[in-house]
Amino acid sequence: MAEAAEMTGYPWILALFAVVYTLLASLFYEKWFTAGGTGEKPGEFRPPVRAIRLFLLRKSMGLLLFGAVPFVLMFHFATAVSYNWLWGLPHSMQWLLVAAFTLATVTTGFYGSRQEKVRDLYPEMRIRTWKAPYFSVSVSGWFIYLAGYEFMFRGFLLFLSIPALGVPLAVTLNVMMYSLLHWKKSIKEALGAIPLGVVLCLFMLYTDSLLAPILVHFGLSASTEIFSFIRNPQMKLARNG
Repeated sequence: MAEAAEMTGYPWILALFAVVYTLLASLFYEKWFTAGGTGEKPGEFRPPVRAIRLFLLRKSMGLLLFGAVPFVLMFHFATAVSYNWLWGLPHSMQWLLVAAFTLATVTTGFYGSRQEKVRDLYPEMRIRTWKAPYFSVSVSGWFIYLAGYEFMFRGFLLFLSIPALGVPLAVTLNVMMYSLLHWKKSIKEALGAIPLGVVLCLFMLYTDSLLAPILVHFGLSASTEIFSFIRNPQMKLARNG
């Protein structure tokens, strides 16, 4: 299990600070950098260059708001926290569990892409005719975004909450906020975020590696993108690739 070192200052203040930042950053991103927040209609198609630029802007802002800024804040205010999980890797048999759960999320993405409302939002790059490089952009964009997203939830929020609440309550708080911030999308997605949130927190604590929850979450997002493309009759692969 990951080590939550004693922090300088007051643990409750740092925990509250992490909760407030996570909430505000998520709401700000939802307001200004998601399709719904920018007034776009679900499924609205764009010219390839414009769609790619918008996609990369969104994912880069996600990395900044959810990853870079919380890292600087955490590094500055919580100097006694252990950061082994930031660059550590899962060990031996842990990789099998990561692979198994990543496969499970890929399966979820496969079945989820059958729903029309999912295909209205994914792939996030709303391009009718795709070339092979577009898939690389899509997958890479999701990975950098989720690296920041998982840092904020399973690093910044989780590790600043543990000293004040203890592991069980810190995980509960993490999952509740994770689910709450999915509520606007749909009740089903908010409820589905509960077991996924628990799994991601436990993987973080068990493997002591941020890469583990990133990969598990990435399996869901990348598979939803790809399978939604395959099943979307309005999208196709360019003949010349």
